[in-house]
Amino acid sequence: MLGASMSYFFLIPQALQRVFGFTPLMASISFLPLTVIQFIVSLYIPRLTARFSNTSVLISGVVVDTLGFVLGNVIGINSGYWWGVAFPMIFLGMGQGLIIGLATVAGVAGTSDEIADAASEVVNTFQ
Repeated sequence: MLGASMSYFFLIPQALQRVFGFTPLMASISFLPLTVIQFIVSLYIPRLTARFSNTSVLISGVVVDTLGFVLGNVIGINSGYWWGVAFPMIFLGMGQGLIIGLATVAGVAGTSDEIADAASEVVNTFQ
């Protein structure tokens, strides 16, 4: 997920600047649909994991995130910003909101208190 996301975060701003003539600032602002949805969804993680398992929520996040990438590819940037970029970003934000926090939790699960900080930093490094 992170590899695909980093590629997306690198390529989409360039495409927005070349295809739509966005300035670098406008290209960064155009990521607000993804960012806002990701923030909102991440607030529901405790409720979701209380009802479902961490693994179920994490897998659901991967499926939703993948759907966002597929939609972006199928619809295409030439369909316009709202349909071709912002709409898939909604699914990307939902998926990433479900994945990122739980991936960190999974990365440090089972570690002792003495090495929990180091384990967390290793997870952050790999992310």
